[in-house]
Amino acid sequence: DITSILEVQPYTIMFIILIFLFVIFLALRRIVKNQTRHPLLFNFAISGYGRRLTIEKIHIDKCPQCGGKMKYYNKPVKWVDKYYSDGRTKREVTKKIPVLECKRNVEHCYIVDPAEDKIK
Repeated sequence: DITSILEVQPYTIMFIILIFLFVIFLALRRIVKNQTRHPLLFNFAISGYGRRLTIEKIHIDKCPQCGGKMKYYNKPVKWVDKYYSDGRTKREVTKKIPVLECKRNVEHCYIVDPAEDKIK
């Protein structure tokens, strides 16, 4: 019956929202505990520096080597290739680091210290 489905839905939706908020809370707690910085969209980053949660606006200048535009993101540096019996492979990223990378030449890459006080 459609009426019984509509009666159960609000509780299910509230439960899903509470679980979602709990997961976000745990992720933010981990950022603050480890005092790391993680890039978000539109040159913003979330930082746990000083055991406080802050949102930072990152001002990115041009590349010092070639003058190209830079982007700030978590770059994968370590991964494990998993091979399956049907011939396909899957790459699982095990470690990412925050970097500033030139969009013109990917060899122009600068590691950003995730516990650094300020990004200039």
